[in-house]
Amino acid sequence: MTNQLFTPMSIANKTFKNRVVCAPHWTNFNASASYTQRYIDYLSARAEGGAGWVVTEPMGTTQNSRAEIVEGLRGWDPEVIPNWKQLTERIHSFGSKISITIGHAGRNASWTETGQPSWAPSPDPSVITREIPKEISHKEIALLIERISVIAQNAMAAGFDAIEIQVTADYLFGSFLSPLTNYRTDQYGGSLENRMRALREALQLVREKVGDKLLIGFRISADHMVKGGLTKEESAEVIRILKEEGILDFVSIIVGSYYSLSAITPAMGGPIGLAVEAAKYVRDVACLPVVVAGRIPTPEHAEEVIAGENADFIAFARPFIADPNWPNKFLAGKSETIYPCLYCNQQCVTRLSQKLPLSCVQNPSAGKEKLLEISNLSSLNKKHICVIGGGPAGIEAAISLRKAGFAITLIEQSQRLGGRLLLAAEIPGRQEWLNVIKPRIAVLEELKIEVRLETEADSKLLDEINPDGVIFAVGAKPWKSPQYRGEMNSGLFSKLNGSEFSTMDDLIDAPPRNKNIVLIDETGKRSIVALVDWLLELGNQVSVVTSFPYLGYPAMVLSQEWAIARDTFKKDGITIYPFTKVTEIDDRGAINVLNVLSGLPENLGKFDQIVLAFGDESKNLSFNENYQHWKIGDCASPRDIGAALSDGQRIANIVKEHFVDGVN
Repeated sequence: MTNQLFTPMSIANKTFKNRVVCAPHWTNFNASASYTQRYIDYLSARAEGGAGWVVTEPMGTTQNSRAEIVEGLRGWDPEVIPNWKQLTERIHSFGSKISITIGHAGRNASWTETGQPSWAPSPDPSVITREIPKEISHKEIALLIERISVIAQNAMAAGFDAIEIQVTADYLFGSFLSPLTNYRTDQYGGSLENRMRALREALQLVREKVGDKLLIGFRISADHMVKGGLTKEESAEVIRILKEEGILDFVSIIVGSYYSLSAITPAMGGPIGLAVEAAKYVRDVACLPVVVAGRIPTPEHAEEVIAGENADFIAFARPFIADPNWPNKFLAGKSETIYPCLYCNQQCVTRLSQKLPLSCVQNPSAGKEKLLEISNLSSLNKKHICVIGGGPAGIEAAISLRKAGFAITLIEQSQRLGGRLLLAAEIPGRQEWLNVIKPRIAVLEELKIEVRLETEADSKLLDEINPDGVIFAVGAKPWKSPQYRGEMNSGLFSKLNGSEFSTMDDLIDAPPRNKNIVLIDETGKRSIVALVDWLLELGNQVSVVTSFPYLGYPAMVLSQEWAIARDTFKKDGITIYPFTKVTEIDDRGAINVLNVLSGLPENLGKFDQIVLAFGDESKNLSFNENYQHWKIGDCASPRDIGAALSDGQRIANIVKEHFVDGVN
């Protein structure tokens, strides 16, 4: 199959084997400028999986770039070169090119992380930290530029193929370019010529030091998508000038800023290819090779972008987190087994917001490539494991156990695999949850795993199968008791019985229309916001009672989807009661609440339907204890889809160790 995405492309004197770029993204795997073995393994897995071009996460230029380097090397120390060579040599061994990102987070680098004031072109407060930065001085600009050139020279000595300066969002160089965040009156502010001066001086010095031995580029938010911010027209003009001056070989395009975070990391159900229009505009005006990124979810979408002459390379971050092998799978004609990015932001963006190492719902081994590696032992081929429950945890367990060498029987009582995730995918805009199930079904078939649908698991069936071990993955059920859990628990708050209450599952099974609904939410999850949106579209009036500050808190703040939740708040038909708990639902169904901040009670009256969103409780099944068994997923502890898939993957090595060690 001819596909331009997988054809070679040259920039100056470098030829890339294909147009597929593993985009720069934070991982929190590195504490200093020395790349950890974990990070080297992580990026190498993406190169081995088929990326023609791998780009590192940003390398700090000063002690206040992003996080304080307490111990270890800095990027401007020559001692980093041997460590960097380990990375470049691994990437090159797969025929891929690699570039290093060099950056400074500017006003978004909090003093609580760096120990120093942040820098910005003007003392404009950070949207994220609300800290007011120090206006960077001429001396400090000179230091920054010098550091960038030294890091570039170290990168050249270490075998990197290119450097990519971070000009994205309202990081330091992006803030210089934007008239919204740069209101200086000296030679670094005012006109576009002045606002681009710091970036131009950095590129000029780098070119002077490295010549044509390294490709020189930068990644830019071409449109900040905020009134008064940087526009694609200004970005294209900057790029055109720098290209004509011979100091810019390529540019990588995204859109958005910290004023419009949802454009930088567009989420499930969001627009596809948001930056493509800006990329094409820049490519047409500046006439240089362009990389574009931003929710281009499949090889087919990427091919359309290239075939339409919108860009020359396609950069993928989250898709490579989800499945490092997707290019090779595509080329092998196994697209159905690609694990697509879900764009849920639950384990990537959310964990990074919490300053935790990157992970992935779809791919629990992301960043743990060696730790969670599953090796096949032929001695286990005679061991038979029965997996009960065909939801995400059960399917993943069946796959991982088969890869470890076990014979597997997967039992599911319903007509379809997928469990309650099938319900979640029924909500408009959340259909991408099916991308958890579809490729795994293809892998089940590829591995020839026995699957029994519409089969009730009981002791009799187990005795017939007579497995060597049993995995319980039977999931959880919604908590339907009108009773808070945790510190707010003061017993039952309702005189109505459980059948009078609905759950999210009930609403999806039988969607209400034109009703007056109250939703009592104590989960703070993204799914609740999606549910409320849907209920409003169905013509319902929705009141939300939550002890949290607002709907979708804290999940949608951490996942950078706050703008989506905010849009929901503005819709007609919704009333939100934050910092509020239900104190009583009387025998007539009238709801009494208490604002926990003011201490003021309120009677909300009666509703057509009362919905409880209090989380789940595990299902329990009792079988013959003679069988060695393990519980995974929600039946072990009700958590989320990420935990279910993680349990399913990790159980393979746990069970393998049990049999290898001879434990009975």
